[in-house]
Amino acid sequence: MLHLLWTLLNIAVFILFLITCFRATKLLRQELGLATTLFLVFGILSFVSRSTDSPTAGRGALKNTAQTWVFNPVDSLQQGTIRMVDINLEQTPLLTYGLSIRYGSTPTANRPIDAYSTLTGFVGGIKWHPADVSVVEARKGQLRYTVMGTVEWQLLNTTLYTEPKQYEGTVSVP
Repeated sequence: MLHLLWTLLNIAVFILFLITCFRATKLLRQELGLATTLFLVFGILSFVSRSTDSPTAGRGALKNTAQTWVFNPVDSLQQGTIRMVDINLEQTPLLTYGLSIRYGSTPTANRPIDAYSTLTGFVGGIKWHPADVSVVEARKGQLRYTVMGTVEWQLLNTTLYTEPKQYEGTVSVP
């Protein structure tokens, strides 16, 4: 419920910001003329469109891609034995924190290959930054995972609150 209220607050503040910008632009055009107003608008848009995020996130992942933690090389496993399991770490009516684990099956063990954590759904004003993902075989047929990260609560792309999160559990695999 808190996520829904936060998203609605973000939408309302953004609409109010747009209305204010249009009114200010109209006043500027009346006072300073069209050329000066266009110059100011394009100048502001150039600053707004510039990203403040670093071009890489974590272990070399590109921006807007999921950060992947690698545990074992794929080529060390026999082809055709690689499988994937998806886990819902936390689910609310609007969004889901998830974990995807790729693993290789051998007759004696399940070896984790890599994993990544995502936030999906209607996520206005909320960003998930997984800091560490650990996956190990608990016993044959089960993988134990730990996911640590932070959730950033943002208003107009400004972080107001940072919340640490940690998920632990086991998942059964064939």
